[in-house]
Amino acid sequence: MLVRFYVADQNPHRDRSLGITGYTDGLMHALSAHSELQLDAVTSRSSYAPACARARLLPFRTDRVLGRLAADHLAYAWAPGRPSLWHFPKGFISALTRPRIPVVVTVHDMILAHTARRYPHTRSRAAFAYWLSRIVHTLRNADHIIAVSQHARAQIERFADERRIRLPKLSVTYQGVRWEECAGRPAGPKSDYVLHLASPEPHKQTSSLLATWATLQGLGRSLPRLLLVGTPPADSRCNLDRIAHVEVRGRVSTEMLGELMAQALVLVLPSEIEGFGLPAIEAYYRGTPVVYVRGTATDELLDGIEGGFSPGDPSSLLRALESTLSSSPARIAQVACGLRERLSWARCAERTAAVYRELAA
Repeated sequence: MLVRFYVADQNPHRDRSLGITGYTDGLMHALSAHSELQLDAVTSRSSYAPACARARLLPFRTDRVLGRLAADHLAYAWAPGRPSLWHFPKGFISALTRPRIPVVVTVHDMILAHTARRYPHTRSRAAFAYWLSRIVHTLRNADHIIAVSQHARAQIERFADERRIRLPKLSVTYQGVRWEECAGRPAGPKSDYVLHLASPEPHKQTSSLLATWATLQGLGRSLPRLLLVGTPPADSRCNLDRIAHVEVRGRVSTEMLGELMAQALVLVLPSEIEGFGLPAIEAYYRGTPVVYVRGTATDELLDGIEGGFSPGDPSSLLRALESTLSSSPARIAQVACGLRERLSWARCAERTAAVYRELAA
C-alpha cells in the first residue's frame, strides 16, 4: 500500500506550530516500520522533507504566499503515480481538485475557530474567513479524519454541528512525543526556576499567567524564579515590570529546550485550549511535573493527576504549583512511564495504519 503524505505546507522555519511537523515526522518514521506500507511525500524547495520517505519535490518554494497557495490548491496534480491513499497531516486538504482515492486528514484542533470567536482582533477578517473556509472544505471532503485526542475530536464535532457539516468517520489515534526514550530515567539536578513557554498567541494565556504571578507576589507569596522561553505578548510588558525574579530567554534550540525543561522544577502550561498538550508530555519525559488547566486536552492526557488549576483563580494556581513542587522523583517517573505506554509512536502508527487498511479494503 502506497501512502502519499502532503508536507509541502509545512515550513518549520516560519510556521506558527512546530508541533505538527513533529507529529508528521514521528508518525512517518513509525509507519516506515510497517512492511505493508510504502511512503512518499510531496515536498517543496523550502518545506520539511521526511528522511524516511521518497520525496516528490515541487520545483518552487512554499514559504511564500503564491507558492503556498499554488501547492495547497493543486496538490493532487503535482505528483505522478497513483497512491493507495493520501494523508494530509497538517489539517487542510487541497481545495480545487479531488482524487478518486481515499483521503485521510489529521485535524489537530479547532484553535483557529476558537481564536476567531474570542480574539477576532488577532488576524484580519479576510484571513479568518479564508482559513475557516479551508477547514470547512477539509471536513466535507475527507474520507477519514484523525484526531489526536478526545478533546480534539469534541472540538471538531462541535464545529461541524455549528456549520451543519456531515462528518466522515473520525478516529482518535493520539500521538507520540519526542524524548519518549527519556521517560522514567533518573532525573538530573534541578535549578530553582519554574518554566513557561511564552507565546503571543492569546489562547496560550501568557499574559494571564504573568498577571496572576504578579498578583501572587503582591500578596507576599514566595514563588520560584520564573523563566520564560519564547516570545511574550506585547501587552505583557507592564506585568513583566511588576514581577521579581523573572527572566525572558527568547527562542532556543530544541536541545537547549530539552535541557531547560529537564532542569526546571515545574512547567507551567496555562493554555485555555489545546488539541493535545504536547509540552506537558515532553516535560514529564524529561522528569518535570506540570501545572495545567483543568478541562483541557492536557487534563485528558494527564488523566487528572496533580497540577490542575482553574484559570482566573490565583489561589488555584498556587495550590497546583505547590502540589507539583512536592512531587517526588519516583512519582514523576511513574507518570512518565504511564504516558509513554499510552502515547508511544508505535501505538499511534498502529492506530493510523488501521485507518489506512480500512480505507483500502
